[in-house]
Amino acid sequence: MTGEDLKRVQNVFVEGSKTLLLRDGHLRYTGFVITHYKSLDKLFESGYGYAFIDPKDVVRDTKDDAITALIIDLSMNWKKLYHAVVTVFPQTEKTLAPLLAIGLEAKVDDPYKRLMRPFMSATQTDVKDVVAATMRQICERTSAFASIFQSEAWVRHVWPDENRDEIPDSLREDPKSVEVIVSSMETYEFARLVTVPIKRAPSAEKRDGGKIEGFGEPTETIDQPGDDNVLDGRMMRFLKPLTEAVL
Repeated sequence: MTGEDLKRVQNVFVEGSKTLLLRDGHLRYTGFVITHYKSLDKLFESGYGYAFIDPKDVVRDTKDDAITALIIDLSMNWKKLYHAVVTVFPQTEKTLAPLLAIGLEAKVDDPYKRLMRPFMSATQTDVKDVVAATMRQICERTSAFASIFQSEAWVRHVWPDENRDEIPDSLREDPKSVEVIVSSMETYEFARLVTVPIKRAPSAEKRDGGKIEGFGEPTETIDQPGDDNVLDGRMMRFLKPLTEAVL
């Protein structure tokens, strides 16, 4: 699978996100793991991730039926978060599983929430850390060609004469920020970031509360050997070097 093939696949998923936004008004965190179909078969046969991954969410490539994408809904409720944490951080199960059993036996209200909220706070773990660890582990287990993460986000360009300290921590509160679809892809050879501005009708309640009216022109940034672009973050640099991948 060439780099151009991977860009084509990413573009298809970006178009799919546009369709979902027009239909639902908002976009969930979504991950795409692109690999051989046989690798996903082995993953599911092992029982991996059955509590937070749906084996039906698999799309075969139209040009090469052996290539497939596993689509993962990464929006975490408390139950999904519990199962993701004990899967990607198995050392936590010895502590968390007995406590969950007590909560379930006592029939407390929302035992997963009562367990995971203090756990996340005490360990200073962000949900995005769990999402990133989940994607990284699936990529390793399936020798993925690429990992793609898509969501809504706010983008703010900062000019040299601006004071960064005056920019709000939440970009939603900054009138100069722009709401976008963000699609980040990591491959063995390059990383690619695509952002697409979201156009909404004005809303008196909140900036992202209006009806979607369309989309602006996409912006593409590519990070590959020999250029000056550097793309980094939780949802980047998932893949091992190709020589280390287990095929």
